[in-house]
Amino acid sequence: MWRNEINTTREDAFASLNAVDQAEQGAGALYRGPVWLNAVAIATTGFMTYSFCRMNDENQWALGAIVSVALLGATTLLWLWVARLNGVRQRVLPVTGAGRLRIVAAAVVTALVILAGRHFTQGGLLPAAYVAGIVSALVQVYCVVRFPAVDRAGTGVRK
Repeated sequence: MWRNEINTTREDAFASLNAVDQAEQGAGALYRGPVWLNAVAIATTGFMTYSFCRMNDENQWALGAIVSVALLGATTLLWLWVARLNGVRQRVLPVTGAGRLRIVAAAVVTALVILAGRHFTQGGLLPAAYVAGIVSALVQVYCVVRFPAVDRAGTGVRK
C-alpha cells in the first residue's frame, strides 16, 4: 500500500478555505427567507403585539389581532414554499436543544412584552402599546438576523 503525497501550498490552503466559506454562506442564503417576507413577518409581529395590548373586550383591535395572527401564519407558509422552490426542505421547529431553547426564550420574551404592554395600556398609558409592539418586532429582528436558519444540525451551516 503506498501513499499519495500531495504538496499543498499555503495559497492553495487559503483558497480552499475561502471556497468552503463561500459555500457555507451560499447555503445560509438558501435557508434564509427573502428580505421582503421577513419584513412583512416582523411588521405583522409588531402589529399583533400592538393589537393585543389595545384590545378591550370586543373592539376593532380584536380583529386586528386575529388578522395579524393569520397573516403571520401565511408568511410562514409562504417562507416554506419559497424555500421549497429553492430546493430546500425547511423545518418549522428546530431539532436540537439549543434551537428549541432559542424558540422558547423568544416566545417567553414576546409573551412578557405583550403582558406588560397590555397591563400598562389597560392602566391608561396608551404609548405602552406602541413600545410593546416595537420591542416585540425588535425581538423578531434579532432572531431573524442572529439565527437566520431555523436549525441545521449536522449541515455545518452557521451563517
